Amino acid sequence: MTSIRQEIHKYRKKYQTSKKKEASTLEKLGRTEREIDLIHTLLQRLSVEETRQRNQIFKQNRELLKLTADYQTLKRDYTRRVVRYYKEGPLLDLEVLLSAKSINQALVWLKYRKRIMDADKRRIETLKIQKLKIAGQTNRLRKSWERQKLLIAEKKRERRNLSIQRRRRKKLLAKIRNNKKIYAQKIKEYKEAEAAIKRLIRLNERTRTATANRRTE
Repeated sequence: MTSIRQEIHKYRKKYQTSKKKEASTLEKLGRTEREIDLIHTLLQRLSVEETRQRNQIFKQNRELLKLTADYQTLKRDYTRRVVRYYKEGPLLDLEVLLSAKSINQALVWLKYRKRIMDADKRRIETLKIQKLKIAGQTNRLRKSWERQKLLIAEKKRERRNLSIQRRRRKKLLAKIRNNKKIYAQKIKEYKEAEAAIKRLIRLNERTRTATANRRTE
């Protein structure tokens, strides 16, 4: 009986330890699940933002290419006009004066030509400023996009590690629960054995008492 009671005590202790381990593992597993859910939600938001930034970069690159092409074309045409003007300017001015109906008409034409050249020059400067502005914006956006991609990669690694951790804890939880089940079964078996021995002792006592009574009669 003493041996059986010791076994019952031993397995009860193991059972209680398993219960504590089960509760602790469940808590850790729940925390891991919540972390995975939070990272999953964050990754969705980061992916949306990363896509938005990537599309914005493509859009600005197209705009920058167009501005660069316009800038190069206008600058080339303006340079040609300036070179032509300095090479042939006096002769052209003389031709204008000779072909004009009046001095006023000639002056208007010369002012118009100068106004066109000044406007082209301003347009070139404007395009240059716009080009530099968009290039700066695109560069900053690209850096932000690169940081976003690094953050996404980092969070994916975290999620992967947490998923591995979750699998391990689920496996551990299954093992703990199986052990707890075994300990409960052992306790049941030893208690049944204890009860059977007690019944046998009581039966022996009754038999011995009955035998003693018959002898005294």
